[in-house]
Amino acid sequence: MATDAPTPPPHVPVNYLEKGKSAFFSERCQELLIAAKMNPGWFGSYSKVDKLCVGAKAKCKRWDEATEQERENLAPPTVGDRYLADCQSGHLVRDSNFRESGPSSDGLGRPARGDPCRNVVDGYLEEKAASIPMLGSAQDPQSEHGRHTLNEEADIARQLEHNRLMGLPANAYPEKDRHRDEDNRTQSFLDDHLEKWRTAEKKALAQPQGKGSASGAGAGGSAAGAGGPDDAEGAGLGKVTAPNCAPSDVVDQESAAECINSWRKKAEAQMKQEVVASIDKNKLEHTAPDEFIENRKKPPSYEEQYQDHLDEEARVAKREHKKAKRKYGENDPRTAAVLQARKAKMAEANSFRSAGCLVEQGERMRDFPPGRTTGRVSPPYTNWWAR
Repeated sequence: MATDAPTPPPHVPVNYLEKGKSAFFSERCQELLIAAKMNPGWFGSYSKVDKLCVGAKAKCKRWDEATEQERENLAPPTVGDRYLADCQSGHLVRDSNFRESGPSSDGLGRPARGDPCRNVVDGYLEEKAASIPMLGSAQDPQSEHGRHTLNEEADIARQLEHNRLMGLPANAYPEKDRHRDEDNRTQSFLDDHLEKWRTAEKKALAQPQGKGSASGAGAGGSAAGAGGPDDAEGAGLGKVTAPNCAPSDVVDQESAAECINSWRKKAEAQMKQEVVASIDKNKLEHTAPDEFIENRKKPPSYEEQYQDHLDEEARVAKREHKKAKRKYGENDPRTAAVLQARKAKMAEANSFRSAGCLVEQGERMRDFPPGRTTGRVSPPYTNWWAR
């Protein structure tokens, strides 16, 4: 149960979303994950995992484009780097299960993805949701990410049929059903991942060699042996060390899939707890500035009036951008400048709105725990990013 009461010392809350490696996985879980070719440090929030993938891509690019002499001062990419370089950050929960779909109806055309005001489950944050690297694109059905997406869509189809047969609300996705489906998808992902890992091993073997190396394997830190259990660290899979969080916070299970599922649920709980803990911060961010409320009267509230003001500024900026495209063309620098101004106004309006919505959701989870937990299913679709 989430509360706003302070955590008593000496317990330090574990961070399941932004820290990895040995921070929270037991030594047994670390061994199981490494054997499954998953570095325990690859688990975290969507934004954290995205940074890992971007960093690996840059590392591989630097190595591949460097001269042999330049590589003397570079760390060669590991198999793990090669894998991450071809990955996207992939949610272990389906983003659209937590929110509405389609653009907003306020004239701004705001996408539902990334907008906490469109949540149907309290406390959901796209950038904070539990994620891991997934090879390839979600739109490619042959990729690791794409196959995981297809499994999500199959679960959605089953839930829709279940709701129809049982006479339940058509789009309802109770938390227990969602957790069941999320749990069941994990082993399938791990099975496919072992196949996809071999692609990264081949890339590491074939990468340009460093000075004095006899082969790409040598340049990649013994890439040939790095995939094996005796050189997991050399492969970029990390090494087993003792967890550094409180014993009660350690993630400990008996299979790699169970370790991942246990972590995912703890990470989701933390994401929601952070929204509760941020109520005061979000209230400040959702307060109309003094210079705006001067000479204004209630009702509506100053915050509602200020939101209307920001939204109108965003609409004006949107119209100005359309005018610039017609007058100068889409690729003209003047149009680009107007587009940047439009994005800035939209971001300001969305930030103020989001803070208010997160206050409402945080207070609901705090005062009426656990808040709204029933997710949403919609007919399976291919263009997930448009929803």
